[in-house]
Amino acid sequence: MPALVCDDGPFTKEAGVSNLEKPLSRHLFPTAVFLACMVYAIFRYNVFGEVSPEQIPLFIFNKGASFAGVILLGWSRCEADPRRRRDWGMAGMNLILLHVIISLSLLTPAYFGKFFHSSGMMNWQAETSMLCGTLSFLLLCWLFVATLQEKKKAKAAASTSLLPGAGRTMLLLAGAHVAFMGYAGWLKPKTWHGYLPPITLLSFVVVMIFILSPRLSKKRR
Repeated sequence: MPALVCDDGPFTKEAGVSNLEKPLSRHLFPTAVFLACMVYAIFRYNVFGEVSPEQIPLFIFNKGASFAGVILLGWSRCEADPRRRRDWGMAGMNLILLHVIISLSLLTPAYFGKFFHSSGMMNWQAETSMLCGTLSFLLLCWLFVATLQEKKKAKAAASTSLLPGAGRTMLLLAGAHVAFMGYAGWLKPKTWHGYLPPITLLSFVVVMIFILSPRLSKKRR
């Protein structure tokens, strides 16, 4: 029975690829992306915005983690090198998993008042955003499981894609998630803290770029 593989996902590996690449070089890029996203979030919300530094450990970290996770997942989908593709995809998934867990603890009117009615129930934009985010995360988990099953395959030719386009669909749902969450402020630059675009807008742009981008050609050996 052929292994279940999705060659459009962020974790896909190829048979016969060695693991000789040094761990430091493999994880340097994800670390740099995360730190850059954290610096941007701190400047936008703490330095130029009105968010207290007390919210950096969770509220601001959550924004940086989600932004970095989207970048790494999108980049890994287009990456040709299977080792970087796997490592960056795993780093992106870990950050998104953190984002999901933290968001569940922060999703209250005190943090996200614009998402709730006076009754305490979420409005339609918030509910639609949460639905898209949940579906995107489920697809991401499916891609991860498919990659674990791929380890059992004997030959690359014996693999089959269970759900073609799963990577693009996952990113598209992630784009819808951030769009419903923050589209109201995207076209109002005067309201942007320090004239820095919202992270939801940047995440949406990143998602669209990677959805439309083909996978990079493989290096010659």
